[in-house]
Amino acid sequence: MFRFTIRDVLWLMVVVGLAIALWQERRVLLQERQNSELWSRRSIAALQVIQKDGTPADWYGSGIVVQETHESGANYTKVYPGTAK
Repeated sequence: MFRFTIRDVLWLMVVVGLAIALWQERRVLLQERQNSELWSRRSIAALQVIQKDGTPADWYGSGIVVQETHESGANYTKVYPGTAK
């Protein structure tokens, strides 16, 4: 029959604790990656819709810059910044 010492049980607790911590960290990273990919696809789609409308638009840092013409004929630039964590 196996006999476990307190040292063996403590080592087992360390190994199980590390395994749980690594699993949880990986789960969080995968969730953040999925969210990042989702927002990346959405922002590309938004930029394409703006450009399809005939409005000049382009990336600016983490946001979008849109060139718009006012009713009076004046051109102006609008910057829609992305959100940073």
